[in-house]
Amino acid sequence: MDRPGGIDKLAALLLENESRATEVARLLHDEVGPTLSGIGFHLQALGVPAEQLGPIQEYLDQAMEHVRAASGKLQSNVAGRSGLRLALEMLVERTRGLTPAAVTFSVSGAPRFPAPVAHAMYQVAELALRNASEHAQAGEIVVALADDGVEIRDNGVGFDVLSTRAQPPGTGIVRMEAYAGSGNLHLRLDSSVGKGTIVGIKTI
Repeated sequence: MDRPGGIDKLAALLLENESRATEVARLLHDEVGPTLSGIGFHLQALGVPAEQLGPIQEYLDQAMEHVRAASGKLQSNVAGRSGLRLALEMLVERTRGLTPAAVTFSVSGAPRFPAPVAHAMYQVAELALRNASEHAQAGEIVVALADDGVEIRDNGVGFDVLSTRAQPPGTGIVRMEAYAGSGNLHLRLDSSVGKGTIVGIKTI
């Protein structure tokens, strides 16, 4: 079966939009924020009276807070900022509040990855966890981080990998494939009906 071309195009568009949002977040954080801070320092250096400087500084502080908030919302590379281990720990904790399944997290070795690779691994893990918590009807979900990548396992209902990849019901698996390609990583999908699912994203 041929995969509908629109699915791949949509996945590519989502990744492109994410890249643009990340660049805007970087500009806000690296350029706009420091510029606003610099304005405040220059006003102090010019000897602006305190009664005039106070209200201006309050406006600048508010603007900087808005910039930080906007940058945080646009920035999707949480693994690049916090490290993959911490990002996964937060993801697992968040997932525990969304599913009745027991969600566990394990770490072996001392995994360290370049920011783009960590980002790709995190995004695949997030998609896999979302699928497991929303669709797998699993009693147990395991997220395992190792020196060569991340693996997400569940004991849920499973699915037919070949047919699902050929005719995906959404963009989840296609986006996983796109993230794997962007980081030059190997994506493993191992599942069958009634036997749970394993999603692995590893270095080649």
